[in-house]
Amino acid sequence: MAEPAPPASEPTADEAIEAATPVGPQKQVSLYLGSPIWLSNAPLDPGFEFEFRSGMKFKMWVPEMGLGARWNWINVDRLEDAQPDLVAPERFQGENLSSFWFSLGLRVEPPVKGKIQPYGSVAFDFLLWGLSTDTSDVCGIWTCTTVRNYEFAPGFSGRAGIRFAPKPFIGLDLGAKLGMSFPGWAFQDTHSWIEPYAGLTLITGAKPRSR
Repeated sequence: MAEPAPPASEPTADEAIEAATPVGPQKQVSLYLGSPIWLSNAPLDPGFEFEFRSGMKFKMWVPEMGLGARWNWINVDRLEDAQPDLVAPERFQGENLSSFWFSLGLRVEPPVKGKIQPYGSVAFDFLLWGLSTDTSDVCGIWTCTTVRNYEFAPGFSGRAGIRFAPKPFIGLDLGAKLGMSFPGWAFQDTHSWIEPYAGLTLITGAKPRSR
């Protein structure tokens, strides 16, 4: 008489996590909203920033690129302290410094068990800076318009944060970004800022392991 087959064993917790671990590259798309706070002596108030980010995750490495914009408004009191000889500093009331940029970077997302994913990243930034008081008139055949002048400066940024993923395809981000703009056509000195941010990340392309 043949012996009965042994009962199938239940997978352990580690095996279950391994079976659910995605394989293949993951596509990530993020939108971040933050408030840049300048650390250098620039006479600027905290401002507003948004950034679109896209990356492709290979194991724990995520090559990424980003597009963003930020605005900081001029603090007239700090401007007077920084430049006591400036004539009529009150004319800068309500004026702002804006920036647009494109960045290329690399993110690291270490393997974790659970729904909270820590990460860190570094990026090289191609920055365009423009002051609202620095404008030029551009004229066509029929009309003229006033446009802001923008100047280039290279930059560098680093980001540290966490992403809470209630579902495998979506995550909520919290973190801080440290940015620097080096001397270029826009600035004669190096400037830096820190930016707390929150965001939303969509994740697609990964499939569970087959067993």
